[in-house]
Amino acid sequence: MLSNAEDVRFMAQVAAGDSEAQRTLVRRLLRRIQRLCRALLRNQHDAEDAVQLSVLEVLKSARNYRGESSLERWTDRITVRTTLRAAASERRAHGAPLDEEVGVTHGNIEHSLLACECLDRLSERQRSVLILRHGLEYSIEEIAELFAISPNTVKDRLLRGRSALRRDLQRDEPSPARRLRVAGDE
Repeated sequence: MLSNAEDVRFMAQVAAGDSEAQRTLVRRLLRRIQRLCRALLRNQHDAEDAVQLSVLEVLKSARNYRGESSLERWTDRITVRTTLRAAASERRAHGAPLDEEVGVTHGNIEHSLLACECLDRLSERQRSVLILRHGLEYSIEEIAELFAISPNTVKDRLLRGRSALRRDLQRDEPSPARRLRVAGDE
C-alpha cells in the first residue's frame, strides 16, 4: 500500500490522463468497489452498473484527492454515494424496491440465508447504515458524513435497524425440531 503522499502524486498522474496510472488505479480498487456495491445493492445487475458508475466517478474525481484519508477510504466514500444515488434513481425510474441478494457470509448457510432475508426487509436507510457500520467497519462519524446526516441520526438508524433485524431473526429462526427435519431431509 502506498503512503498518502505517494497516493496524492499517483492520483495527480491519474487526473492528468496517464492511461497506465488509470489502469493501475482500476486494478488496485476494482475488487473493493465491487464488494461494496454488492453489499449495498440487492440486485446483481444494479450492482454491476453501480461498479461502472463508481469507477468512472473515481477516475473523474482523481484531481480532488488530497490525501486526508487513505485512497481506499476516499474511494469507498465515492462508491457509497454513487451507488446510493444510482439505487435511488433506479427506484424512481421503476417505482419498486431493489430485489435480490446481500452478501452475508458468517455462520452456517441456513443462518446466512435467514439473515439475508431479514436484511432485505429493513428499510434501505437502516440496511445501508448496518452494512457500513458492521460489515465495512465505518465509524459513526464517517457514515454521518457519507449520508450528510447527524451522528445521532446514524445511531438511531443503527439502533432501529439492529432491533428490527433481531426481531426478524428471532421470529424467523427455525425451531430445533425443524432444523433436525431439514438436516434429515438431505
